[in-house]
Amino acid sequence: MLNIKETLFEKQLEDWRMKELQ
Repeated sequence: MLNIKETLFEKQLEDWRMKELQ
C-alpha cells in the first residue's frame, strides 16, 4: 500500500512540474 501511495505522490509531483513549466 505504501508503495502505491508513493507512486501516486510522485505522479502528482510530475503533473505539478509540467503545469509549472507551461
